[in-house]
Amino acid sequence: MLCSFCGDSGVYHHKDSFMSCPHCQGKRNFMDDLELIIAELVLDGEVEEAKEVNIIYRLLKTCPILAYLEAKHQRRSRKFIDRMKVVFDIKRLE
Repeated sequence: MLCSFCGDSGVYHHKDSFMSCPHCQGKRNFMDDLELIIAELVLDGEVEEAKEVNIIYRLLKTCPILAYLEAKHQRRSRKFIDRMKVVFDIKRLE
């Protein structure tokens, strides 16, 4: 998915200043958090739970809408789902 703010360069240009793209940074932080959660689950011996979170992680890379639906199907927390909607700019499906 091409970022509409920076064109996937990671650098956002506004007037005479350059900064890290907040949209891409949010995605990167969310994905890093998921990687950490998966690693902690594996270390704690909760392999099945880690596999379920990994499904969401893999889907986020290619199709955030499917990842969102998978998270709802897995009955993840409302906070987690809302954060995913905001970070990946997932619109209401209708």
